[in-house]
Amino acid sequence: MGYLETKDWTTVSFEVGRKTLREWREDQSRRSEEVVELWEHVLSRSPSSLGDEVWMIYEQVCIAALDCARYDLAMECIQELDKRFPRSNRVLKLQAMRYEALEQYSSAVSLYDKLLEADSTNNSYRKRKVSILMAQGKRLDAIKELNEYLKIYINDSEAWLQLSELFLLESDFSKAAHCLEECLLAAPLNALYLRRLADIRYTQGGQDNVEIAKSYYEQAYKLNPEDVRSQYGLLLCATQLAQGKISAEKKKELSSSGAAIAEKIAEHYDELTGINPEAPQLADLVRTIGKQMDGLEERLSEVERVLGISELSEVNAADLDVESLRNSLLSKGCSQVFKIKMEDLQKLKSTMTEPNMKPLDEKLNTVQFCEDLIRKRIDLLEEWDANIQPVLDSEAIPTSEQHSAALDGIEKDLNESLATYQREVLELMIFYEDFKKLMNTLNQRVETLNSKVRNLEKKKEAV
Repeated sequence: MGYLETKDWTTVSFEVGRKTLREWREDQSRRSEEVVELWEHVLSRSPSSLGDEVWMIYEQVCIAALDCARYDLAMECIQELDKRFPRSNRVLKLQAMRYEALEQYSSAVSLYDKLLEADSTNNSYRKRKVSILMAQGKRLDAIKELNEYLKIYINDSEAWLQLSELFLLESDFSKAAHCLEECLLAAPLNALYLRRLADIRYTQGGQDNVEIAKSYYEQAYKLNPEDVRSQYGLLLCATQLAQGKISAEKKKELSSSGAAIAEKIAEHYDELTGINPEAPQLADLVRTIGKQMDGLEERLSEVERVLGISELSEVNAADLDVESLRNSLLSKGCSQVFKIKMEDLQKLKSTMTEPNMKPLDEKLNTVQFCEDLIRKRIDLLEEWDANIQPVLDSEAIPTSEQHSAALDGIEKDLNESLATYQREVLELMIFYEDFKKLMNTLNQRVETLNSKVRNLEKKKEAV
C-alpha cells in the first residue's frame, strides 16, 4: 500500500503561507500539522511583516500546537498574545485549553468558571467543561452538564449531536434517537442526521423500528445518492423485513427493492475495480445477496401462478388436482410447498372447482383463503430445498404431525442462520468502509512525518 502524497509546506513563499492560513481560518479547516509546519518554517521568520493579522495567526497556531502536543509552541503563542492583550478572555481560554491538553483538569475548570463569571453568555466555555468531563471518562456527568446546557441553548445542533453520541455509548438508543430528531428539526435535509437516526432505529430492532429506519435511509439516499452507507442500510432493512410475517405482496416488493439496491452497491464496487483489489470480490458478494432476495420473489410468483391466485395467471383444470399440483410445483423447484397440510390443498381443490355461478361473498372468501395460504407458507420459499429434500420426500410427512413440527423447527433455524449471516456480512462491509477511511488518514500522517524526516536529513547533510 503506497502512502498518499502530501504537499511540502516548508518550501512555500511567505505570502503563500500567509494566504493559506487565512483561507483555513475562514473555512474553519483544522489542519493542525500543516499549520504548525507553515508557522515554524515560513511565517515565524518575520512575524512583524504580518501586521495586525499576526494576533489571529498566533491564536490559530496555538490551537494547532495543542492538537499536535507541541505545548512549548502553544505557550510561546499564549505569551505573545498575553503581552499584547493582558487580561483578555480569549487568551485566558487558550490557557485553559493548554491545561486541558496537559491533563490539568482542575486548573482548566477553574479558569472556565472564572470566564463564565465574566461572560455567562459565552457558550463555548460551557462546552469546554463538557469536553473535560468526557476526557475524564465521566460520561454520566457530561450528559447531565449537556442537558443543563441545552435548557439554555436549545437550538444548538452540535450539542444535541454530542449528547446523542454520549447516549449511544451508554446504549440508551431511545434517548439518542430523540437527540438526533432535535437535530433534524433544525436541519431536516441533513443526510448525515437522517442516516445516523436510521442506524439507531435499525439497532433498536423490531419491525416498527426497522420500517422507520428504512424510511430514514430512503430519505438520506435521495439527498445523497452517492452515500453507500445509506444503500447498505436500505439493503439491511429490506433483508430484515422480508424475514418477518408480512403479506406476500409486501414481501415481493421488499425482495425487488433489495435486489435493486444490491445491484447499485455492486456497481459502486465495479467503479473501484483497479483501485481497490478487493472491489470485485465485494461486488460479487453483494450481487449474491441481491440474487437471493430476487429469487424469493420469482419463486413466490410461480407458486401463486400454479395455485391460480395471480390476477393474470392462466390455470388449467388439471392444475387444480392435488397430484397434478404436486408434480407441477416439483418441476418448478418449489418442493417445500408440500409442507402445506394435505387437507388445506384438498380444501383449495374443492373450493376452486365449484361452479362459476357462485355468490360474490364466496368468491371473495376463496381469494382470501388463497392469500392466507400463501402468507402462512411464504417462509417455505427460501433457498433450503437441497438441505431438507430427503425429509420432504418422505411418505410420513402428510400424516405425521411430529415430523411436520420437526421440519418447522429445522426450517426456522436455517432461515434465522441465513438472516444472521447476511446481516453480519453487510455490517462487516460497512466497517470495512470506515476502516479504509481511517487507513487513508493514517497514511497521510505517516507521509507528513516522512516529509519532516527527509527535511531534517537534508538540513543535516547541508551542515
